[in-house]
Amino acid sequence: ADRPALSVVRGRMPEYGLGVEWQGRHQRKTGPLQLLICLCYSVFSHPATSLCVRDVLASLGLRGRVLERLASSHGAADARALSDGLNALRDVGIRTKTAAELLRKQPRAVEWLQQSPTPVLSALHAIGADPALILRCEPAVLSLDEARLGQALAFLRGYVGEGRVAEFVCAQPHALMWRSDAEAPVLCYLRELGISERVLKRVKKTFPSLLLLESASNVKLTTNYFQDTLGLSSEQLNKLVSSCPQLLGLSLRSNIRPTLEFLQAIGVREERILARHPQALGLSLEANIKPTVEFLRSLGVDVSRAINSHPALLSVSLEGKLVPTVRFLLSEGITVPAQALSAQPSILSLSIESLQAKIAFLHELGMPRLGAQLDSYPALLTLSLERNLRPTAAALNEYGLLVNSSGKLRARHLAASLDGRIRPRLAFCWLRQHTPSLSLVTTISDAGFCKRLGCPLSEWLEFKAACPRAANDTSLSVPWFPESLDIEQLLFSARDAHEMDYTSTLGAAKLTPYHMLSSNVAAGSEADG
Repeated sequence: ADRPALSVVRGRMPEYGLGVEWQGRHQRKTGPLQLLICLCYSVFSHPATSLCVRDVLASLGLRGRVLERLASSHGAADARALSDGLNALRDVGIRTKTAAELLRKQPRAVEWLQQSPTPVLSALHAIGADPALILRCEPAVLSLDEARLGQALAFLRGYVGEGRVAEFVCAQPHALMWRSDAEAPVLCYLRELGISERVLKRVKKTFPSLLLLESASNVKLTTNYFQDTLGLSSEQLNKLVSSCPQLLGLSLRSNIRPTLEFLQAIGVREERILARHPQALGLSLEANIKPTVEFLRSLGVDVSRAINSHPALLSVSLEGKLVPTVRFLLSEGITVPAQALSAQPSILSLSIESLQAKIAFLHELGMPRLGAQLDSYPALLTLSLERNLRPTAAALNEYGLLVNSSGKLRARHLAASLDGRIRPRLAFCWLRQHTPSLSLVTTISDAGFCKRLGCPLSEWLEFKAACPRAANDTSLSVPWFPESLDIEQLLFSARDAHEMDYTSTLGAAKLTPYHMLSSNVAAGSEADG
């Protein structure tokens, strides 16, 4: 009755890892019985579990940031179960230092050690394997239960033989993580989503570590984001997973969402990234993507246009590729790199050696004001030197169209398709007995070409459609030719007896439709191919 109103004052007894409370507002001595009651109240009402876990971890010799990180992330762990798990490690000969290294390497081992690792360690010891060696290389073995480990060992006995299992698992500890693909949580979830078996087979081949995940929760978050937020259909998701299975291993919160939000903010369409270069989502936003974007902006490049056109630009090394390539282009006389790189960003994916060879070849041809021409038509640099530029120049030179063309040769002349435009027009000029010119067979439109030759456009289009495109195809079928006319015989007879000599106007070139139509050079962009 004479006790004052109670208040709570908190203290700490670090040596025991306990929180202690005593009561009373007035300075008066507390008897032993009251102290005992307060201690019991403190222990049962305010257990300091995180401190106990910290002490257990500190007993392993863990200090500093490692100790703080483990104690804070596993503060709710059962300290007694953790201590028992560590004792189980000691019982099979794993030293305290080795246990500490295991926790540093795999912090989740704190959770696994609470689940009594004794059955797993005993099973490893029973087959003659060294648990310390196995756990040092593959700490995730602690996550296995006895049944799962038994299945893995049974599979390995049939694979390497009964007597070699211990030797094999000591050399390849990750083999103990084996399980049937049908049981892998990620594959089960992907099947539920409707991902085809063909795509799943590719996932297993290119990204097998995905099958080792104990849970499909991260993959579920990622696929839900793609379908619910970005609106991908099942077919698009199939294609995305097939083209880049590694995407399923990325963190939605740390990688995928921040990267896509940043790219959307600068005008890049997410469907372009996902369809053409999903690997960009695995790049570091701060260390890779943002520095690349800032560099392109410093040049005046239209970043959204460039990345939408060539998303792989994001994966090109800034210091190793982008900066040296831009320096080289400036040294070759390209005065407006922003214009060229906005229109043809794939130039930055080409090697400097390839660009040097192409520019040297263009100088050999005598192309005037090369830097200014590349400023206005940078696509020329994306064409293959051996499959496009050289064959086209050789064909034009063979028919005398590059003779005395100094000062007239333009980038667009060499960019014309050899088999889609130049050869058919040369052949049609021969049939019309019209002397061709460089611009007539390369850059002028179909309508302008027909106007120069004085023929209907439909007649030329039918002829062009009938021109052989393959090297082994010399057949030619033109509906408006007389039925009695043998086109193949015409070509061969023209070669043998009726060659038209344009020596006076085209140098020493011999122009026949057989020569024009019989050979084929594949066209294509080196940057695309």
